[in-house]
Amino acid sequence: MAYVKVLPVSTADHLKNLIDYVSQESKTMGQDLIHCEECTLEFAYRDFFLVKKMAGKPGGVLAHQIIQSFEPGEVSVKQAHQLGMELAKRALYCLHPYGQRSYSQPHRV
Repeated sequence: MAYVKVLPVSTADHLKNLIDYVSQESKTMGQDLIHCEECTLEFAYRDFFLVKKMAGKPGGVLAHQIIQSFEPGEVSVKQAHQLGMELAKRALYCLHPYGQRSYSQPHRV
C-alpha cells in the first residue's frame, strides 16, 4: 500500500535544490517521468516566486513536496507516475516526479 508524505519547502535554496534533485535524468528515465502543468521545468523555480507574488504572500512556505511511496513490486514506475499525476492534478501548480529502479517513489513539487 502506498503512503504519502507532504513536506514544506520554505527557502529559495531548498526549492532550487529540490527541483534540481527531482529532475535528474538518472531518476526520471531520461526525463520521461517529468511533467509540468501550467509551467515549464526551465522556469519552475521562477514561477513559484511569481505565483507567491501574484497571491500577495511574499513570506512563508514557497511550495509543498508530496512524496508518494510504493512497496517494491506494488506498481511499475510508469503506474506510479500515472497515480502520482492523478493525485497532483487535484492539488498542485507544478510537478516534477521521478522513479527509481528498485522501487517507485514519485515526488511532486
